[in-house]
Amino acid sequence: MLFIVAGHSSVYWAMGSFYEKVFANLITGGATLFVFISGFFFHHAFYPKYQCWPFLLKKMKYVMLPYTLLSLMGMACFIIYLERPPYAEVFITDSIKHWYQYSWVGVQYLWTGSILDAYWYIPLAQYVF
Repeated sequence: MLFIVAGHSSVYWAMGSFYEKVFANLITGGATLFVFISGFFFHHAFYPKYQCWPFLLKKMKYVMLPYTLLSLMGMACFIIYLERPPYAEVFITDSIKHWYQYSWVGVQYLWTGSILDAYWYIPLAQYVF
C-alpha cells in the first residue's frame, strides 16, 4: 500500500541512473504488487471457507453500490455545473444536446470508472471477480 500511495504522491523527475529507473518502476507499478499480494492473502486466509455467491453479494453491497451512488452524484454535478462532462470527447464525438446522450456517457463512465481518475480500479476489480 505504501508503494501505491508513493506512486500517487510522487512527482516526475529526470531519471538518469539504472537504480532511479528501477525505483520509479517499483513505485508506479505498485498496483500490480498489491493485486498479487491481495490474491495471495485471499487464497491463504479465505479460500478454505470461500463461497462464490455470498462473496459476490458482499462485493455488490459494499463496493458496487457505493461506487454507483457516488458516480451518479458526480455525474449530476457534471450535468448541473459543467457545459460538457470530462472525457465526453472520448465517449461521444458529437455535441451533447439530448438527455439520452448524457445517459449514454453516464453508462460509459460507470463501465470504465472514468467519472474520477481514481475510480478506474473499481470496475476492473469487479470484472475480475
